[in-house]
Amino acid sequence: MPIAIGYRCSIGGPVSGGGRERNEDNLLVCSGGRARWREGEVIAERPANGEGVLLAVCDGMGGHQDGDAAARKAARVMAELYRPGRPRDPARALRRYLLDAHSRLHYRAREKGKVTMGTTLTAAWLLHNKLHWAHVGDSRLYLFRKGQLTQLTDDHTRNLFRKRDGRELLPGPEGNALAQAFLYGSRGFGDNAGLRIEHGRDTGTAELIEGDTVVLASDGAYRILGDGDLADLLAEGLSPQDTADEMIERAILHGTTDNATAVVAYVESLDEVETDSDAWGLEEDTLMI
Repeated sequence: MPIAIGYRCSIGGPVSGGGRERNEDNLLVCSGGRARWREGEVIAERPANGEGVLLAVCDGMGGHQDGDAAARKAARVMAELYRPGRPRDPARALRRYLLDAHSRLHYRAREKGKVTMGTTLTAAWLLHNKLHWAHVGDSRLYLFRKGQLTQLTDDHTRNLFRKRDGRELLPGPEGNALAQAFLYGSRGFGDNAGLRIEHGRDTGTAELIEGDTVVLASDGAYRILGDGDLADLLAEGLSPQDTADEMIERAILHGTTDNATAVVAYVESLDEVETDSDAWGLEEDTLMI
């Protein structure tokens, strides 16, 4: 399944305009035998021989080096999932992998003291004519098809989970606050060390068709643009790299004060026949971290 990919990870607007002093966003692009993520001010890469295309966006939090470190760790850990063979159920494998990686990293960090850093982590795996995803936080995954933009992920706010549980919503900004983050854990779920990733809600699978565009974005990009402007930009038919660049440039032009990241993947054509592959089951989801 030929996929054209573009990406941009930016510090965002200038400090003089209220912007950040450090870029705490990161991304992951695994394709063509390589895995790429942001390491300092450059994009690092290493060999990676997985199937399909694995993408992720991570928006770090915790302040300066903590947020940067959390997002970088998340991207590098996700890269370990991109290995030969494919799981029997990729969406479930992504969920299990996120939960397992979070637990190990969280408790490893707790050995050194209170865990103060965290990151969003939105991952998309384009594999054999299908899109599989799993998600923590409020970075977003979109699918653009025939002029229509669909948001596939839900922002993990406190009110989202209260609504799911049938509880009374919180008023004002408190209800819209981020409820959980990879590595950090959750806020007010009882077991604050863990994550809540519900299969079928925070994971999913969708059939892809030729001409689809998949977009992952941190809130520094999508909050400023809005869905309408993002759909209009995607409808212009630019290359994936030009689209990613335009998303960030327009977010900065319109006053984003946050780091801004976009990953854009365009489905050029589909596999004629799904190829056979050695599948690895959930029990084989070993972590190399």
